[in-house]
Amino acid sequence: MADRVIITMGVVHTDIIPIALMLTRKGGTCVVTGMTPITEFSVPMSLAEFVTSHKQLKGVLYGGLNPRASMPKLLSMYQSGSLMLDELVTKRYRLEDINDAIDDLRNSRNIRGVIEFPAS
Repeated sequence: MADRVIITMGVVHTDIIPIALMLTRKGGTCVVTGMTPITEFSVPMSLAEFVTSHKQLKGVLYGGLNPRASMPKLLSMYQSGSLMLDELVTKRYRLEDINDAIDDLRNSRNIRGVIEFPAS
C-alpha cells in the first residue's frame, strides 16, 4: 500500500477513485489533480472503509500553489537552471502541426507535447 497515491491524468473518470483508494495505505492520502467529465457527479466508494482506514482524498490545482505569487519564483528557478522543465517535454510541434499534436494527445502517443510558436 502506498503512503500517497496521485492521480495525474487530465480526465479522471470517477470509477478510478475507488481503485486509487484501495492502493492507499491506512492513514494515507489520495490526491486528484485532474477533472472529471461534467456528466460524472458521484464517486462510488465505501465510506465505512474510507473512514475506518483514516484515509484522505484531496483535490489539488496548481500543486496547491498560488500561481500569482509562485509563478515569478518558478520562472526564476527555471531561468537559473534549478527547475528543469525542458526534460519533461516528450515531443515538440510546430504551430502548423497543432492538429497532429491534439491527435497524438487523444491517442496516447504523447504525454507532454509543446507547441512551439515561431520567434517574431
